[in-house]
Amino acid sequence: MGDTPMNLAAVRESADTACRLMKVLSNPDRLLLLCQLAQGEKRVGELEELVGVAQPTLSQQLAVLRDEGVVSTRREGKNIIYRIDSPQTLAVMNVLYQQFCGAEKENHSGPSTGTTSRPGHRSRAASCSDSPRRCSSSSTGASSASAASSAGCCAR
Repeated sequence: MGDTPMNLAAVRESADTACRLMKVLSNPDRLLLLCQLAQGEKRVGELEELVGVAQPTLSQQLAVLRDEGVVSTRREGKNIIYRIDSPQTLAVMNVLYQQFCGAEKENHSGPSTGTTSRPGHRSRAASCSDSPRRCSSSSTGASSASAASSAGCCAR
């Protein structure tokens, strides 16, 4: 923020948008879903298996993500495929990973074996070794496979 006066209306609108995104991310089930989707498109059945959320809750949380414009869908035969449709969401997921789940965090908690041992969650070594899809942000021009991989593993 330099010497230029801020346009209060524009700042307020941006703050409202950021608050809506933070509210969406504040639910643990939605956060886990977004961690998986940050790695690339997933079918509903895959999400159910990876995140361990039962179908009624899964459908409800995916609906919230769709309604807020965070994810989008496409149909492939009988399957509905989800993907993150918000560059801002992917950027925030990357920051969350770096702050809470990254290699630096593991190094502070002792020797890293490359896996997590939280009950009900897959190990990092097994799930993050998959090559992530490249995520791109048209609004920032950024393209980062590591951002997708990082964000995708954050909650395991």
